[in-house]
This record gives sequence, structure tokens and C-alpha cells, in this order.
Amino acid sequence: MGQVRQAELIYAYLGKNPSLSQVYAFSYFAEIANEIVQDNQPNQAVFRLLLASLDAGEQNRVNQSLVRYYEIWSLKLSGLLPNYAYCSNCGKCVKDVGFFAWIESGQGRCQTCAQGRGLRVGSAAASALEAMMKISPGQFMAQPLAKDSAMEIERLSQRLLGLQLERNLNPTVC
Repeated sequence: MGQVRQAELIYAYLGKNPSLSQVYAFSYFAEIANEIVQDNQPNQAVFRLLLASLDAGEQNRVNQSLVRYYEIWSLKLSGLLPNYAYCSNCGKCVKDVGFFAWIESGQGRCQTCAQGRGLRVGSAAASALEAMMKISPGQFMAQPLAKDSAMEIERLSQRLLGLQLERNLNPTVC
């Protein structure tokens, strides 16, 4: 096993005058990456997500959309994001109408099958989750994300991260 004796900074995403929200967001991204990537197991996909998100946050002002994007994609790339596009019980497509997330079982249910149980993710938040899967972090953060949708996605991602990591992270951003 080798030792690192010296390192040289090649590029700093924070630049010379970072905003407080940028510092918080980038620290939060690093914390998530550190928690979900197993020790001594390189994860190229998570590393590329981290770099793309840092680049997007550097190019534009960090916002809730970027943070939610990073959380959801970190879960997806780590195999920790259930498929919420269809009801786990009846198979109905719910990606456009919203769903109830049954966090502990990793299931998504339509309104009928959920019978009011689970974490409600409305139609706008469900559509935002679907959009995240198709575009880059920079493109997603350029789209306005309604406050209620951002809150629903944050609750979902925080519950999923908390369940898998067995501790709560602090997304103090923006």
C-alpha cells in the first residue's frame, strides 16, 4: 500500500470568492459522495456526477435544483433509488401524476393502492424527478423548481439517504 506524501492543487471549483451557499453545497456533495462510495472501491459514475455538479455550481449560482439533482442521482448511481415510475402494486404509470413512496420497502404506490400511506410526492415533483433522469445538472438547475416540489424531493431524498446511511445528513444549502 502506498502513501501520499505530497499533493498539488490543480483546480479549485470554489474559486477566489465563493458564496456561502456554494461552500455549503460543495461540502454537502463531498459528504454524500464520501458516504455512498465504499472505501477502496472506485466509483467512476459518482465521481463524474460530482465533477459535473461542481462545474454546474461554479458556472451558475448554486440553487435547490442542483442540490436535489445531486442527491437523487447519487442515490440512483448507488443503486439506492427505487423505480417510482410505476405503482409497485398495480403497475399503473405514476411518473406524471405523483405517487406515495413507501421508503422502507422501496416501493412507490399510486393513490388508490397507497390508501393514503407513505410519503406523498405530487405530480410536479414526480415530473421533476423524471426530468432529472434526462438532462445534465447544469440544464436541470437552469429550470425553475417550485418550492413545494423542491421540498417533496428533499424529503424523499433525505429519507432514502437516511435509511441507507443510517444517519441523517444536513443539507444546509441556499
